[in-house]
Amino acid sequence: MGEDDGLICAYALDGLGGGAALGWEALDRSIEDETGPLTWIHVNRTNARAQNWLKTGSGLDAMAIRALLAEDTRPRCTAFSDGVLLNLRGVNLNPSQDPANMVAIRLWITPHCIISARLHKIAAIANIRDKIEQGAGPKTVGQFVALLAAGLTERMEPALDSLEDELGDLEERLVDEPGVGLRKELGAVRRRAISLRRYISSQREALSELATARPPWLESEDREHLLEQVDRVTRYVEDLDVIRERAFVLQDELYSQLSDRMNRIVYLLTIITGVFLPISFLTGLFGVNIGGMPGVESPVAFLYFCLGMVVLIFVELLIFRFLKWI
Repeated sequence: MGEDDGLICAYALDGLGGGAALGWEALDRSIEDETGPLTWIHVNRTNARAQNWLKTGSGLDAMAIRALLAEDTRPRCTAFSDGVLLNLRGVNLNPSQDPANMVAIRLWITPHCIISARLHKIAAIANIRDKIEQGAGPKTVGQFVALLAAGLTERMEPALDSLEDELGDLEERLVDEPGVGLRKELGAVRRRAISLRRYISSQREALSELATARPPWLESEDREHLLEQVDRVTRYVEDLDVIRERAFVLQDELYSQLSDRMNRIVYLLTIITGVFLPISFLTGLFGVNIGGMPGVESPVAFLYFCLGMVVLIFVELLIFRFLKWI
């Protein structure tokens, strides 16, 4: 049992918070015995042996198998006559991974069996395994689902807090050092917020649909816990909306500052061009190499010409000042 053979873990829960670990050999008997203890089977959906077992040994219909093995899914809850298909997402807490790249967990749930499939490690699942090993795990199907939903939801908050902190830092830096680099960082924050909201909003709908469906294994207390998670996820969605709006406002302010800076530069260049345009005309005119140019024979003509240029610049600046261009 492990990542290599596709069966990450499997337990026959004792109804008291603990459970006995199972291997591949015991799974078929455990699933077929509907009067036995609740069984949780957790597999790696990309492993060939796990895929073969789902297709030939799990007893699931083709639609449920396709949903468990699908490459890309959004959170959803679909009730069938013989079970419930539940897809959820959690922030990616694996090393060197972006939390916004949310990891997926797919579950097939019946009153006597839970089959879950994933690709990347999920902290909430590891926490449930630890609780089962300690004898403090879920006792029923409803408690398992409520505990998983709570574990996925509570780990979203640090990711949102990190986004808010980054955005607050960008707002402070906007006052001191607006620039292209800041625009790139702001764009990254916006993309992460959009990615998180895409899945978190769908997760809210999936949990709400599950609580509304009232499957037979979901007791009233577990349903209340689910509704609490729906409220928390709703608050996270609202927080993400606020972050996106702040990012839009910050981007508009950044573009405004960059536009003002560019306008000042263009204005300065225009003033310089206006000052030196008459001078360029005169220097070009007096630089023609033809006969009859005044002052060619005079030793002080060049000095007078330079002084004339200085006076011309001074007069131009006075005119610009009078017109309130500078």
